[in-house]
Amino acid sequence: MAGQSQANAREAVYAAIVDVTKSAEQYEGPMKSQMIRDAAHAYRAIAGGPQPGTSVVDTSK
Repeated sequence: MAGQSQANAREAVYAAIVDVTKSAEQYEGPMKSQMIRDAAHAYRAIAGGPQPGTSVVDTSK
């Protein structure tokens, strides 16, 4: 049950990220950049990847 809840939460966050990215198209310049950057950070956090500013080095490649 917890796995399903996590999957539902992840899907909701992904949907919100898509909405923010689409909404950003209405803006220009720094506002648009910030919205897309924030969406990218949220995506990385949910996907479990390294976050900007961390000292994690991907050695799997």
